[in-house]
Amino acid sequence: MTAKPNTSVLLLWKSLEPVVSNGGLTILPNTTFDECPQLDVLCVPGGSFGTVQMMEDSEM
Repeated sequence: MTAKPNTSVLLLWKSLEPVVSNGGLTILPNTTFDECPQLDVLCVPGGSFGTVQMMEDSEM
């Protein structure tokens, strides 16, 4: 996506604290839900492990 002109990729989360995946990959968010600009596209990666938990999270 970053190869497209005038695009940027944001890594959103509730806070700027690192997020560790089930496989041990650490992802560093660069903005929060409260601070991000209006989005044109939202991609939510993941599998079955945390998907239900995220759907039940009122902050999401």
